[in-house]
Amino acid sequence: MDSFKDSHKADTPTPTPHDAKWRYFWNIGDVMEDIAQNRSPADFPEWESNCNAWGKHMIDGCNTVAQMAALGLGL
Repeated sequence: MDSFKDSHKADTPTPTPHDAKWRYFWNIGDVMEDIAQNRSPADFPEWESNCNAWGKHMIDGCNTVAQMAALGLGL
């Protein structure tokens, strides 16, 4: 990458820089072993229940839209 001309280099640095908020991304559902485990901030005891509730709402919303699309397409 360093040998490329400026006009041909990627806009995003390679490798991408670490983003501090990544440690609080929350996996929804069963977490595989090779994926980072969920971590809760010590100052927010309700973090886990809030993240799981929001995750369930997002998944339920996606399922509802998929079912509506399937009905609309006659599937």
